[in-house]
Order: sequence, then C-alpha cells, then structure tokens
Amino acid sequence: MRRKGYGALLCEQHEFLAKLRGFSELYLFSDTAVSLYARLGWEKVEIVPFGSRLVIVMKKIGKRE
Repeated sequence: MRRKGYGALLCEQHEFLAKLRGFSELYLFSDTAVSLYARLGWEKVEIVPFGSRLVIVMKKIGKRE
C-alpha cells in the first residue's frame, strides 16, 4: 500500500492529536520509512541499535501559533 498517502495521513493525525494534548516535540524511530518522515518534515537525530537492527531516531517540533 505504499505511495497511496496513508502513511502521511497517519502522521498528520498523530501530529494533530499531539498538538491538541500540548506536545511540542515528537520523536519516532524507523528503519523502513525514513524517507517518508523526512519528506514530512522530520529531522534525523541519531542512529541507535534496536535488537539486531540499527534504527534512525527522528524528531519533529510543532509549529507555535
């Protein structure tokens, strides 16, 4: 189901809910969808071991209104 926009919609919804709850920074880790998150404005923070994999920790800072 890649390239249909579902991942972007899910991220948008999570970011919206986090903003409603007063969170200004969000973090995630991924080893499969890094390019998607980068396109959506997430920044790479570091690479860390997770089990037998290396994953990229990413951060997004919400806009202040």
